Amino acid sequence: MPDIIIVDLDMPRLNGYGVCRRLREDPATAKTGILMLTGLNDLSGPTTGLASGADDHITKPFNINEVGARAQALLQRRK
Repeated sequence: MPDIIIVDLDMPRLNGYGVCRRLREDPATAKTGILMLTGLNDLSGPTTGLASGADDHITKPFNINEVGARAQALLQRRK
């Protein structure tokens, strides 16, 4: 199982919120770290993402160093 999954909010058929919910429902991925990426500037996006099961929320355009730092922090919290 992966340690972290990075999910984009805007995807065809099933959006990132739905993916997060499904990952949390599946025992195989229920404890996997989830970082959600979005290009939307909707103020409710981070709240909805966290409520859907994401551990962190990053808005695009993103800095790759920030993504790495947040991924490392998430890995540390999960240990």
